[in-house]
Amino acid sequence: MIEIGETFLRPVVSFALAILRALLWVGWDFGFQIVGWSIGWLVCRALTLGKFPAAAFNEVDNVDFWVALFIEIVGLAVLSAVIFVISGYAT
Repeated sequence: MIEIGETFLRPVVSFALAILRALLWVGWDFGFQIVGWSIGWLVCRALTLGKFPAAAFNEVDNVDFWVALFIEIVGLAVLSAVIFVISGYAT
């Protein structure tokens, strides 16, 4: 009886994990890398007058991990701050 449950549950759990991994990848790649890098790159370039980051706008894959992470966090923080101000909670 246990074997029937295992043979039925194993593909279901495996499929569910595959869906969760795909959602994690999409969330990380789009939400963090694309949006965070785009906004963070513009903000960092504006604040440092074009000195940081040295990489071009489309060179996110060629940048050191920690530099890219910093820029992406800056971008998401700026996005969060703008949403906070626009939403009216800042008053």
